[in-house]
Amino acid sequence: MADVLTAPAASVTLPTDCSFEPDDWAILAQHWYPVALSREVGDQPVAARLLDERLVIYRAGAEVVVARDICPHRGVPLSMATGDGQSIACAYHGLRFGPAGACVAIPAHPQAKIPARMALTTFPAVERYGLVWTCLAPVRGAGRAVGLRDGDRRPGSAAEDGDDGTAGGRAGGTAGDTARGRERGTDDGTAGGTDNGTACGTAIPRMPHWDEPGFQRVTCPPFDVAAFAGRQVEGFLDVAHFAFVHTATFGDPNDTEVPEYSPAPTENGFVADYWSTVGNYPHGGRQGEPGFRWLRHFEAHLPFTATLVVHFPGEGRLSIMNAASPVSARRTRMFAPIAKNFDTGQPDQEIFDFNLRIFEEDRAIVEAQRPENLPLDPRIEVNIPADRSSVAYRRGLRALGLSHFFTA
Repeated sequence: MADVLTAPAASVTLPTDCSFEPDDWAILAQHWYPVALSREVGDQPVAARLLDERLVIYRAGAEVVVARDICPHRGVPLSMATGDGQSIACAYHGLRFGPAGACVAIPAHPQAKIPARMALTTFPAVERYGLVWTCLAPVRGAGRAVGLRDGDRRPGSAAEDGDDGTAGGRAGGTAGDTARGRERGTDDGTAGGTDNGTACGTAIPRMPHWDEPGFQRVTCPPFDVAAFAGRQVEGFLDVAHFAFVHTATFGDPNDTEVPEYSPAPTENGFVADYWSTVGNYPHGGRQGEPGFRWLRHFEAHLPFTATLVVHFPGEGRLSIMNAASPVSARRTRMFAPIAKNFDTGQPDQEIFDFNLRIFEEDRAIVEAQRPENLPLDPRIEVNIPADRSSVAYRRGLRALGLSHFFTA
């Protein structure tokens, strides 16, 4: 097995106001995260923040550039710059920066040679699923997704006694292999664009059905949560809260029982096939067939991305990605691409509005949770059998080598 992703804190440059433990930051920074909607990155620069690193995103012709949000001349944020689609001009002295973050003009000295050091600190940039993705600490030469050290438990493997709320903690089954085979496809998630995905320790997470014909594809506006990314992702994976949190949108308060299910490990996290009678139609509209068992196929891609494919009656499929981008240790920007092969003429805004209602229901819970961090020590919070995905998720984060920060 490959080694778990690690990087000594001394080998990376931390943001000046970093809210993470240095070793945790070094591990998390080796993964891909979305930082902006592609449609919002036009002629003018866009500001973003990832793992406390302030970023500027701009277009330079066909290239999207993600860079540290600071002009190397006199330290003014380049998110204050003006752009023309080919370069951006600093608001202070008009220095222009173009492809690859290179300085292409110094108005005060138009004929002088541009110093080599007058360039931006850039990061890999890839557009996928309507999002701009980046990675702050690429691992040069890393050619495959993250693995685990010999002797480490794989995410979703057999649980420690009782940590899923059952004697012996069974959490490593293989139910739903056929469904998983349908959803996985052949895309390996490696990145293209201005840098190659193999430069980072893991691949960009895969979005089921996004590239298939017959699917309507939308990317919801980003959604901000005043909470840790791990808490938000765990809520997305949770199957026991529908009847209590989502009663105004799709949940049934009379359908509370959680049938048994078993996560199964993957190279980047785990998958879980969850069958239940809880429908996915919005209240007040179409209803499901009596007795129909809905399949929800979850895939967790550590550390902070998960996808859900809901199998509707017939061949209907709804695919949702929950990509939690950690702005800081206490703030998350969630991005949600959606693909579906039914009602494909539905206006995008209707899709945005309905999902916003669901996100708001979840946010009220996630922002109220304590401790604010996600406890990775199974002794801190008490689990029940319905928490098997949560147990697998927390075990996977422990296996990445994340520290006591996550057990506060």
